[in-house]
Amino acid sequence: MILVDDIATTGATLRAAIAVLEAEGISVVGAVALCAAERRDAPQKTEWKLTGERG
Repeated sequence: MILVDDIATTGATLRAAIAVLEAEGISVVGAVALCAAERRDAPQKTEWKLTGERG
């Protein structure tokens, strides 16, 4: 299963949903967020390289 979320801020909702699904025996192979929100109380993030590494 690929899990789809409408917006991701911290990723907590995706992690919780994955935990519930996997506890029920459903294999989650990936997750996608349609939009990412910037938290105002979090430090500024660096840009991601295409490899997924921070840089």
